[in-house]
Amino acid sequence: MNRFYVPGLALGAWTLLLWFTRVRNVLADAELAGWSKTWQLGISVIFVVVAIALIGLSLAKDQPPLQTLAKRLSLGLAVFGSVWWAVRGVNTLFNDHSFGFKAVHTVLALGTIAVSAWVLDGQRRRLVAHELV
Repeated sequence: MNRFYVPGLALGAWTLLLWFTRVRNVLADAELAGWSKTWQLGISVIFVVVAIALIGLSLAKDQPPLQTLAKRLSLGLAVFGSVWWAVRGVNTLFNDHSFGFKAVHTVLALGTIAVSAWVLDGQRRRLVAHELV
């Protein structure tokens, strides 16, 4: 019996929480306009759509092809999300932001990297187990 793909659900839920909040913040920010607003909204919407797709695929119990797709999508999101936050996290720390802003974004970055590490470790274990069979 196959179970839900829990690491995919966790990464999808975490990503959805972060980036849906970002969509709301971008739409509410009166100082953002033009290309800057479009770029920030576009990136945020992409993360939201991928997160929703990952959650849906991860819930595909007893459907191995969909679970395989969930694992592949989670791998891509884990790598891309970790790289995104590593770059943006360093940028945030060294730019002129308040301590609170830096603290919150550091926690968000570390949370994303931690959930992504769980996904990546699961992928690694699955590959090792498959090679040993």
